[in-house]
Amino acid sequence: VITCIPEFGLLFLVFTLPFYSLFRHPTIFAVIICLCVLISTLIKVLRGKRSFAMDPLDSLIFLFIILVFFGGVITFGGIASFNAAITMTVMGLIYFSVTALIKSKEWVERILSAFMASSIIVSFIGILQRALNLQSDIWQDNEVFASISGRVFSLWENPNVLAEYILIAFFMSSAYLMFSKKQTRTTFSLVTMAMSLLCLALTWSRGAWLSLAVSVVIMLVVRTHKSLPWVVILILAAFIFLPVAPE
Repeated sequence: VITCIPEFGLLFLVFTLPFYSLFRHPTIFAVIICLCVLISTLIKVLRGKRSFAMDPLDSLIFLFIILVFFGGVITFGGIASFNAAITMTVMGLIYFSVTALIKSKEWVERILSAFMASSIIVSFIGILQRALNLQSDIWQDNEVFASISGRVFSLWENPNVLAEYILIAFFMSSAYLMFSKKQTRTTFSLVTMAMSLLCLALTWSRGAWLSLAVSVVIMLVVRTHKSLPWVVILILAAFIFLPVAPE
C-alpha cells in the first residue's frame, strides 16, 4: 500500500508512532516504516508521479542531516553512534517525503486528523493510568516531590517525552481548530486539546507546563494583534495563581 500511495505511509507513521513502544525494538520498526516511505517517494519522483524541488530552507535542513550523519560516523562512539546516526538520518529525511507528497489541503487535514486521533488515545491511556493508580515514580525526585503520587507516561515510558508529544498534539489541534469551519472538526479539535491538557498536567513536567504557557502567548500574538488584551489577562492570571500553585 505504501509503495502505491506513499502518502498513506506518512499517515500510517504519524498515527502508529506512539505504539511502537509495544514492540521489542521500537526504533528499528520506526526506521523500517520510514525507509519504506522514503524509497516509495523516491520511486514516485523518478517516475514523474510526484514533484520535488528544494528551496533554501530545504538545503539548510539537508545540510543539517548530513552533519548529523557524519557526527555519528566520524566519532569514537563506535557502532552505537553509527546506529544512532543512521536512525536520525533516516527519520530526518522523512521531511523531504512530506514536502514532496503533502501538497493538498485534503492530505494536510488527513495527516493532522491521524495525529490528533493517535494523541487522544495516548492521552486517554495516560489519564487511565492516573485513574487506576498505575503512575511511575522512576523519573521523580521523591525527596523534593514527596507529595506527588507518581507521573503518568502512557506509551512513551518517560513522562517528559510524553509531555513533549502532548505539547505538539495540543498546538496541532489548536491550529486545526483555528482553520476548521465544520462543527465536527471543531468538536474533534476541542476534545483533543482538552485530553492533551489533562494528560499534560498529570505528567508533572514543569518544563512542558512553562513551554505551554509561553507558546500560547506567542501563538496569540502571532495570530492577531487583537489578542494582546488576552495575553495581558493570561499573564495577570498567572501571577494571581502563583500563591495557590503546587509547590
